[in-house]
Amino acid sequence: MGFGKRVDVEGMKARMQALRKEANDLYVDSLDFRAQASDARLKGDTEKAQSLLDAHRAAREEAALKVAEAQAIYEKTLQDIRDAA
Repeated sequence: MGFGKRVDVEGMKARMQALRKEANDLYVDSLDFRAQASDARLKGDTEKAQSLLDAHRAAREEAALKVAEAQAIYEKTLQDIRDAA
């Protein structure tokens, strides 16, 4: 991109950290949904158990998307640094 381009490393780092925290929170939620699903299944409430397992999967998928987004920001930051050098 050329000489003199400024790369906002701190801003990108903060965004990556926020995404990783969100991903971690979603992962913890997914584990909670899974535990609740097990309890519901043990109590014979298969409909509730299935609903909780669906929530578990959705939370895990969303967490994976957050991690992928953070990785993309990291790679873009590295490329921006290379381009600015």
